Amino acid sequence: MLNKSKSLEDHFMDVQSKKERNSVISLAYAEDGYSQIEIANFLSLSKSAISMIIKSDKSGDFNSFITCGILSILGRILSYNRYNIKSYLY
Repeated sequence: MLNKSKSLEDHFMDVQSKKERNSVISLAYAEDGYSQIEIANFLSLSKSAISMIIKSDKSGDFNSFITCGILSILGRILSYNRYNIKSYLY
């Protein structure tokens, strides 16, 4: 399991609006690898609400690739390689 760079408390500390919250949800999911259930429990929302927020996040085309998992997987591979750990995709 990868270490998360920020806690959920840190991710959501300065959130002021629903739109900002939704962007932070997508970032916590895609970049730090928090599960939808972890985020839902932290925010007292349902998992389906988190799923819909992630799918509907329109903060840019680049972010849509992240939420698809493509760059997330690449980031994990690079993170493993930084520590000289062999990583394989099956």
